[in-house]
Amino acid sequence: MDFIETILENDDSSLESIWTLHERSLSNDLMHTFGKSTEKRFLKYMISRGKGVVFASKNNEILNGFLTLSFKRISMTRFLRLDSILAFLINWKSQPILILKLLIRIINNFKIKSSCRYAELDYFAVEESSRDRGIGSLLLDQAENKARDLNLKGISTITSNKRLLKYYLIKKSAKLIFKFHIFSEIFYYIRWEI
Repeated sequence: MDFIETILENDDSSLESIWTLHERSLSNDLMHTFGKSTEKRFLKYMISRGKGVVFASKNNEILNGFLTLSFKRISMTRFLRLDSILAFLINWKSQPILILKLLIRIINNFKIKSSCRYAELDYFAVEESSRDRGIGSLLLDQAENKARDLNLKGISTITSNKRLLKYYLIKKSAKLIFKFHIFSEIFYYIRWEI
């Protein structure tokens, strides 16, 4: 049976599983190209400083989905170390397009108006073999409950997943704020109220 839990900063086993699922399921994301240590530093900082939360779905103690929700914008430069730069350079060598994707994402991040009234859904993934079982909806319910507990107005996110976009627009009555292209891929910045 699937259950949702809140990940603690010292739960290295879950953080490791989250990184693995993130790398496998969100291949268009840039975070994992900076390496496992960078992502773990980010998640531990976010959790320990109360700047966000990580919810995980598990079945028999095996992670099959996760969602990160941040309450305040966090600059990624704070987590970059030599190992991060080396990991990115190694990935960049095999995928030269990464540098352009990074620049386009940085430029578009300036368009996002930071609002303390909205939580940001940063990363959201469910194992392919566990999809269509309601796990994503359970994770989103947890995120919305947490945002409500903090008296936030709603949730915002960026996605290129058309199926997820359709879900947000129809089920959550999300509003499209803007979209941008990274080559042939279209990213949508959306918000919904809770």
